[in-house]
Amino acid sequence: MRSMLIGVLGGVVMLLMVSSCATVPTEPPAPGEVRLLGVQFAEFGAVKKGLRYVVEIKFESDGQVDVTRVCFYWDDYGPSCYNIMDISYGTRTIRALVDTPSPGHYVLKSYVQSIKDGRALRSNMVQTSVEITN
Repeated sequence: MRSMLIGVLGGVVMLLMVSSCATVPTEPPAPGEVRLLGVQFAEFGAVKKGLRYVVEIKFESDGQVDVTRVCFYWDDYGPSCYNIMDISYGTRTIRALVDTPSPGHYVLKSYVQSIKDGRALRSNMVQTSVEITN
C-alpha cells in the first residue's frame, strides 16, 4: 500500500513539473520584446471603487523596450488602456494608473503594448485577484 502511494505521488509530481514547464517560457525574450511576470497594486490596503490607483507590472526583457500603453481587463470587461507612468529597468517595473470599477471581487488582467521595428506588439497577459470596496 505504501509503495503504491509513493508511486502515485511521484506520478503527480512529475505531471506538475511537466505541465509547469510547458506553460512557462524557458528562453529569454527576444531583443525589443517584453514578457510580463506579475501585476499588483502599488499601495497595500483596501482598494476603493471609482478611484485611480497605481499598478506595478513586473517584466523581463533583453534590453530596453518601447512600451507605449498598458491595458487592463476587469474580469472580461475591457480592455481599458492607459499610457505608462514610467518604466524602471533597474527594478524591471512598469507603472501605470488604472480606474477601479464598482464594488465586488474581480480578476484584474493586464498586458502591455510596445513597438519593435515599427510594428505594434502585444505582450503576454498577467493577472491578480482584487476586492473593490465602497
